Amino acid sequence: MTQVEIKPDVDVIAIWKGFGRELHEPGLWESKARVRIWKGDECFPTVVVFSDLDESGTGTSITNCSENLATRVKWGFGLEGPIQWVEHYPRHNQPHGTPQWLSTEDVSLVSYQMGRDGRYYGTRWLSTTREVVEAMVKSSIDMDGYKTVAEHRLI
Repeated sequence: MTQVEIKPDVDVIAIWKGFGRELHEPGLWESKARVRIWKGDECFPTVVVFSDLDESGTGTSITNCSENLATRVKWGFGLEGPIQWVEHYPRHNQPHGTPQWLSTEDVSLVSYQMGRDGRYYGTRWLSTTREVVEAMVKSSIDMDGYKTVAEHRLI
């Protein structure tokens, strides 16, 4: 029996102001990552997957800007209720000969604390596998077609 794949409710290349030294390296401020959201219901949490584009020039990493990115996504897409956050480093664009530790896919479940101002802080990561996340969303988290995904600027 073939399992039906559930498409994400949101699939965008998010653009946001990352970290950097504005006067010296302005390119570091504009950051990009693929953001996919499967909205939850009464029984299951919303699942948000941040996927690194594995390209040069994409700004601040999803790990280094995790709290900022999660806060902007929550506010920008009006997410409410429980949310399971996921960081995904697909490593799909690594040149042949890259050391294995730099070319192995990495997937982590992420949790945050929330401040009184509604911003996330206190990030914690728990390493997991692609299979665990794909079972949660009933979909592949491959990066197929990411170059044709629409861009969305987060405020």
